[in-house]
Amino acid sequence: MSVCEYNPYSSLFNPLQLSFVIILNGCFHSLSNPLYLRMGNLDTEFSLPSDPNHVYQVQPFIDEVAQRYRLSQDTQGNMLLSLTEAVTNAMLHGNRGDCSKKVSISLHRHKDALEVRVSDQGDGFNPDNVPDPTSPECLEKCGGRGIYLMRELSDDCRFMKNGSVVAMRFNL
Repeated sequence: MSVCEYNPYSSLFNPLQLSFVIILNGCFHSLSNPLYLRMGNLDTEFSLPSDPNHVYQVQPFIDEVAQRYRLSQDTQGNMLLSLTEAVTNAMLHGNRGDCSKKVSISLHRHKDALEVRVSDQGDGFNPDNVPDPTSPECLEKCGGRGIYLMRELSDDCRFMKNGSVVAMRFNL
């Protein structure tokens, strides 16, 4: 498997592919310790090691959010894909695969929306400098669609703190 063939979504369901990425990055962690969250009334915060082995923990979090707030299947799917992209980007690009760094995830309930924020401990980036994946020269490139997907699937997507924080809003 080449790096280009790595699909972060399959890692949610296929630990064998994910283990290969972990070996490439030199990070070894067990899949046997899933994240169990207790959600507060309006806010939830937690962090993950900057290790793609932990991306799978996004799904049970979103499942719990969907159940708690009675989200439609479309909104649940949009949140899952967007948050998976944001967490994967924070781990691999923001923290550059440094397993000693953390990725923080927070959820805040607004009157008419849920806002999810993902922050990393990296130096940040300018999201305006990321090439448009729908341009003809980028259509066949591997990768580079995460920010596009986050913007398309959320109702609002903003980057803050020099690009080291992304806030995505999903209307209820």
